[in-house]
Amino acid sequence: MQKESLKIGGLVVVDFRTEQLTDAIVAWRDQKHIPYAESCARQVWYGDSCDFESFPVKGAAPGDFSFHEGTKGYAFLMKLNLGLLSKKQGEVNIKGQFYSGWEKTQRELPLSRQGYYDRFVQWITADTRLVQGSILGTFIAVRKELSARDLSGLKSNDRILIFGNIPPNGSVSSRSDGIARVCSSNTGRKAAEIAVTHPDSKVLGTLFNHFSALRDNGKVVDALSMVGFENLPLAVEKYDRVFVDRLSDDDAGANQQLVSAWRGRMRRDNMMVHMQAPSKMARSWKRMFGDNYVSPRDISADMGARASHNRKIVAEAEEAIKIIADLRMRGVQPSKRALAGLVSEMALVAG
Repeated sequence: MQKESLKIGGLVVVDFRTEQLTDAIVAWRDQKHIPYAESCARQVWYGDSCDFESFPVKGAAPGDFSFHEGTKGYAFLMKLNLGLLSKKQGEVNIKGQFYSGWEKTQRELPLSRQGYYDRFVQWITADTRLVQGSILGTFIAVRKELSARDLSGLKSNDRILIFGNIPPNGSVSSRSDGIARVCSSNTGRKAAEIAVTHPDSKVLGTLFNHFSALRDNGKVVDALSMVGFENLPLAVEKYDRVFVDRLSDDDAGANQQLVSAWRGRMRRDNMMVHMQAPSKMARSWKRMFGDNYVSPRDISADMGARASHNRKIVAEAEEAIKIIADLRMRGVQPSKRALAGLVSEMALVAG
């Protein structure tokens, strides 16, 4: 005899901010043994509508709690685990929280309820994997550092030089930190060495110490160097990709040193990338160095293309999720072949 399990027809999902947690709500969950995914800011709980009839929301302001039922609830949980509801779309940290919450609930369930959520979670696992593999596998993260890295033509074992930046708050900028990380994280195109430079020796020391800490924590490659700004003419011969975090109109002197070094180099196969610079300065570089230069405008265009691509495949994924939820509701097993056919039909209708 098959054990009773959670059915999509009776599913309720509630989404609310962690700050809305009350003692009454926590006590209710402990009594009902409701599975959940939780972060510091967000709570997503799900279970049977019979249990949720007693959910204690009395006195809550409108909009504090968002409820999703049946196929809409199933679609919501799929989107959640695929990162489509994350602040940074595509980020799937919540997926681990979903499974850790389910495992904790399993341990707490009374014997009579053991296995109640198992088949439901198996469906979620299979269906999110199906959408990820069939549609969302080409989702591209939209980050300035990633566009800068890819437009630079970074190859495996390239050596990179970062002209870093420290904003007025005293912390190394997210761009300087990020470009070092993304050039170290792609195993197919991983830098062999990272060097850091800056005209101000004190700032350079702070930058180097920051990158050293990243190296010690395994976040960037082991080969780390510090290059004095006076050694730029030698550095542009050695390093394959040069990333400039930020130049302003006040950095005319540093810009002139960069121009002089870049113009005077012997090699012509390396690339200079300005992640942020005044438009006039960037246009001047583009005129002078053309194919060996990536401007902030180039990076913005690439990020726009990534976002456009993502919007297209996310729309396809969301439509596929609706179809899968409906199939599950009707007791039909979704398949890659059926999903591919449905997605093709959707594309034809959209065209």
